[in-house]
Amino acid sequence: MAHTYKTEKDYKQEHGFLKEADAAALQQARRNLEAAYANFFTSLKGLRKGESVGFPRFKSKHNHNDRYRTGMSITVHFEGQTVTLPKITEPVRFKHSVNVKSWHPTAELKTITISISPTGTYYASCLFEGGTRLSSPSRKDRKSHRS
Repeated sequence: MAHTYKTEKDYKQEHGFLKEADAAALQQARRNLEAAYANFFTSLKGLRKGESVGFPRFKSKHNHNDRYRTGMSITVHFEGQTVTLPKITEPVRFKHSVNVKSWHPTAELKTITISISPTGTYYASCLFEGGTRLSSPSRKDRKSHRS
């Protein structure tokens, strides 16, 4: 008899506070956990290339290395300098160093990672895929995009 694993939906029914979280964040957390255990067990068997990997460590509430990654329902508006994220009703304003769409107009946004520094400053890293590069922005163009 095959073991059936609980889904994110099952966990949301058991624990009401998980309904506040983005579905993609829960799925990504599960994927990260599965990858950590897979790396650990292949490392134990000696099948993993590179250095050996220890037992997965869970995040500590004392470690201020918080990140949130999602790839669903995100929209970046470079002209208005806002990003729309799941479960957040208002668009979030941002400053960007380089307007990716100006030199990769066909690039598609895949994921966005929001992180917070120990000083309380939020940062967003966007991962784009595809697109044809028109030309590398000159040093002058990069400076003009910074605020």
